[in-house]
Amino acid sequence: MDEYDRMNGLAPIPPLVSVTEAAATLGVTRQRVLQMIHEGTVNGWALSHAEIDNLAAKKYAINSSH
Repeated sequence: MDEYDRMNGLAPIPPLVSVTEAAATLGVTRQRVLQMIHEGTVNGWALSHAEIDNLAAKKYAINSSH
């Protein structure tokens, strides 16, 4: 399947996480993740694992600098 996708110029789908998994990773509630989707802070059609990890890392960097 990967070879077919490459031959046809299709990008692979990145690993995705659920709203519940994103909330656990970010240390927030599911409702907050839904709010972030509504605000446009995260992509609403699919939560990529990398995007959520990046947000979590930024949150940790902000919290640890105080």
